[in-house]
Amino acid sequence: MITNSVVSKKRDRKMQKFGFLVLAILLLSLNLAASEEKLSGEEIAYRHQYRPTYQHDECTALEMKLINAKGQIRKREFLRYQMKFPLEDPGKEPLKKTLIKFLYPNDIKDTGTYNEEVSGRDDIQDLYLPAAKKLRRISVKNQSWMGSDFNYEDLQELEFSDYRYDYLRSEAVDGIDCYVYSMTPVTPDKSIYGKQIRWVEKNEYYLVRTEYYDQAMQLIKTNEFRDFQKVNGVTYAWTILAESLADHHRTEMKRRWIFLETGLDEKRVTTRYLEKPIDTYNHPSDLWTIWKKTLTN
Repeated sequence: MITNSVVSKKRDRKMQKFGFLVLAILLLSLNLAASEEKLSGEEIAYRHQYRPTYQHDECTALEMKLINAKGQIRKREFLRYQMKFPLEDPGKEPLKKTLIKFLYPNDIKDTGTYNEEVSGRDDIQDLYLPAAKKLRRISVKNQSWMGSDFNYEDLQELEFSDYRYDYLRSEAVDGIDCYVYSMTPVTPDKSIYGKQIRWVEKNEYYLVRTEYYDQAMQLIKTNEFRDFQKVNGVTYAWTILAESLADHHRTEMKRRWIFLETGLDEKRVTTRYLEKPIDTYNHPSDLWTIWKKTLTN
């Protein structure tokens, strides 16, 4: 016969086990929260900016749609070459050079831009205009890039020490757990923006969302990164959406394809090569075979 005291003891043991389980879950949650708090805004930003990507070069083709407040659309298609150039000091991160060349539409075909990262100062940026057959140095960072919601500062590689970074919170965006931090230029001349707020994924530290504020700290633009895919172990957004809040103009950018470590020659990422017609470009070797499969009709 089972007595009330036996039943009571069994009940007490069950309650103790349940209590231990609750306590373990609580301690685990606190430990996870504590581990997140140990990462400062600066540490998160550093892990994002210097996260592992390609080793030598990246070649990609993109389609860009410019959409006004009425929903009217203009399309662009372009090729982008990017290379890393190691410095003599092996302890420093390599610098990047980027060449962008437009294929479509015909009225801007062969227009191109060049960006060369320079340690300790603003990047060198050039615009090639085929009608004039000349290069123009870009000196105004808030100038719109090819009529889009991106400007020339957005194309630059940021100088990490030019900003102060502050951790804000943890937050999920479209089911992706993110760290959220702000970055504020140490002096107003370092950026056309008063500050940026960034959402980066917690494990690989890729960018998920950015908010841009003007010098009066008013929100003026947003960028969203979507459709993430891995290429050679590196996570890339296949879609980037930018919107200017003043006029509700939007830019939608989609990758057509991307290849890493293609053996890109340094001579192909220069202003001299930028001046060549895009029809003469032949890297990767099957460039046009790939592109013909995805060209705009």
